[in-house]
Amino acid sequence: MGRRSLPVVLGVVGLLATTLERPEASAADDDLSRVMFSGDSLTQGASDDWTWRFHMWNHLEPSVDDLDFVGPDDDVLGGWPFGSEDSSYRDPDFDQDHNSAWGRSLEQAARTIGADVAEYQPDLLLVLLGTNDLAFRASPEDYEQSLRTYIADARAEVPDLHFAIGEVPPMEYMGIDGERERTLAEYNEVINEVAREESTPESPIAVVDIAGEHGFTAENDTYDGTHPNDEGEMRIAAAFADVLAAEFDLGEPYAGPYPQDGDLEEREDDGADVGEGRDEDTPSSPGPGCSAL
Repeated sequence: MGRRSLPVVLGVVGLLATTLERPEASAADDDLSRVMFSGDSLTQGASDDWTWRFHMWNHLEPSVDDLDFVGPDDDVLGGWPFGSEDSSYRDPDFDQDHNSAWGRSLEQAARTIGADVAEYQPDLLLVLLGTNDLAFRASPEDYEQSLRTYIADARAEVPDLHFAIGEVPPMEYMGIDGERERTLAEYNEVINEVAREESTPESPIAVVDIAGEHGFTAENDTYDGTHPNDEGEMRIAAAFADVLAAEFDLGEPYAGPYPQDGDLEEREDDGADVGEGRDEDTPSSPGPGCSAL
């Protein structure tokens, strides 16, 4: 499937079959209006990506009063593919602030999350980290230590901080071997175990199973075995949206049915055909000085 075949945008009223009235925001929505995305390349995105952050904005904004994405960054990785001078979003019409970077591991994020939370004061962290820990061959024990440190340091700055932590998605990075497949599964066991142990009524932790109900797979939902294509971005956003609605009463669940097997509606934006774009053979390395993930 083409890199630019885009599913219907989450929550964009103009693309729905019927016009929906804007629901009133609940008290929970108001309490969790400041949202920080904490991630790596899967969340930052690259030139001409929509990003799953875009889909989350369009899903949450109609029902969450004063929604504000916060963080130190507002960009995608520029110069992609090689030789390109483009460093823009496919559609820039959303709150672009985030705290994500290509090559970032959970271990690295744990070093700075306390300062980041202190500066930007989020109510809610949407966390998707672990791809690079796997690439760097961090053990499940090291990953667990990083996760516990990350949670503790973030909470030290905002004691009632809410967390939605995504499981590490399936990947086929550089012919991922059996050992890494086992480690990925163990990372996800760690995420669930730590969430159960560390979650509190004041500062709850919800786990997002990206490969579960919405069926994210490396084969169908990435363009290089790791980074989400247009469908993958949508599936990640849908998985987080469902958890936020169910666990935190924030926004609405994703209103399916979800497009399956590439049966997705193409969208034209500013006269551009989104059915064309980066193909499946685009190399996975962003260039000198950057991690492959």
